[in-house]
Amino acid sequence: MANETPSAKYYKVTSTTTGTRTTDWYGQFQGVVAGATGLKVTYEGNDSAGSATQTLYVWRWTAPAGWVQIGSPASVGPADVTVGPFAACGVGPLPSCSQVVGTGANKGRVRVRVLSTQPATNFVTGGDLMKLVYDAP
Repeated sequence: MANETPSAKYYKVTSTTTGTRTTDWYGQFQGVVAGATGLKVTYEGNDSAGSATQTLYVWRWTAPAGWVQIGSPASVGPADVTVGPFAACGVGPLPSCSQVVGTGANKGRVRVRVLSTQPATNFVTGGDLMKLVYDAP
């Protein structure tokens, strides 16, 4: 029997094809307990272009609702790059982790957005890891 290496499974998104090329998608975690603290996000993936810029965001459920950047943008190419772990709350515009953990109909949900851009070359984003760790109350 020959040695076999399992191939990675990627969630792939094709970029727009005019202007600044962009891929934009989000993953969602469920079951995060109320009162969780110390949320940290790690993402691993690649872009088929030579040097796309990739930025992570988390969704702020509280007012003003919307995407809030976490960490610094990273240059990503054809080889997998690990981005993070980045604090998803407790700093900057998200001082409280309760802002990123959904309530009501969205109870326990945390959304993480991956935005990649490349000035003029079409590309495909491939993600094979999105991880959320936190401290339970």
